[in-house]
Amino acid sequence: MLLSVDLNPTLRRRFFVERLSNTNSSLNSYKKQVYPGGAGIELGIVAQMLSLDIKLMGFLGGINGSNIQAMLMESGFNIDYIEIKDNSAEIIEVVSSSDKILINEAPPKVSRDDLKELLKIYKENLNIYSNVAIVGEFPSNVDYELAYELVSMGKQWGRRVYLGLKIGNYGKVLDGKPFMCMLSVENLEDLTSLKLDYESEIIKATQYIFDKGIEFVVVDMGKRGVLVLNQEKGYSLTVPPFDKSDKKLHFGQMIAGFVLGFERDYDMETIVKLAQACGCIHCYDFKEEIQMSNIKSLMNRIGVRTFNNI
Repeated sequence: MLLSVDLNPTLRRRFFVERLSNTNSSLNSYKKQVYPGGAGIELGIVAQMLSLDIKLMGFLGGINGSNIQAMLMESGFNIDYIEIKDNSAEIIEVVSSSDKILINEAPPKVSRDDLKELLKIYKENLNIYSNVAIVGEFPSNVDYELAYELVSMGKQWGRRVYLGLKIGNYGKVLDGKPFMCMLSVENLEDLTSLKLDYESEIIKATQYIFDKGIEFVVVDMGKRGVLVLNQEKGYSLTVPPFDKSDKKLHFGQMIAGFVLGFERDYDMETIVKLAQACGCIHCYDFKEEIQMSNIKSLMNRIGVRTFNNI
């Protein structure tokens, strides 16, 4: 059972065009897609495909929020969103076969009453869900003190809290002691004030996080691969070749793989490969709905090197 907490769900509009050029002042789209997005919803899509019991929560507002909620309900998602006055953010993509323009709207603002309602509903859901994912971005006027509070509450309830936020520096958030922390090399450099060029340096630097009482650390090293570590062992995973250089690992979707693996008591090597495949699946262009066979195919392409993390 998994509770996906993403405080900034988005409405995504994707326009397909024949070509993009700096000289074009007008573009004609031959196809359009409108769909709900954000790390928590994208986590939910993969979790639903894995047959995990999942609930989505966060903030929704305005006409964009209404559209997001309607599409999620139509797709059979269990949702528990707080209605806010601001319109939920929108992302516009203009895509050709070789290029893409991405326009990101700033996250909405929320009131103190909205935050109180969030914490109330979050507590109620902690009584039900044994796993919690805190992912994505936060509203424009909310700092990451709230993330610390959400993590701490999950820890107090004895829940496994997975942290995969889009922030530059986790700082105090890690003091809440999540079960798993997922971050980039750049995040780790900010935390430790070190320049980390080599895998051995990255592995050593994660000790800073383990010293805070966190059980698992995941480090995205980009094209060099992914590290999954606990205090005793580490797993260095290769990355399947992506079709485009701008493709990145999706922490939210990766969490779905970890939760399924731990709940079904898979061996650790299978768990990390499953999580890695779930985190990569969005990096490939599927014209039809993603199937478990796609995940299994990716798992077969991921190499794993195990080492003692002493």
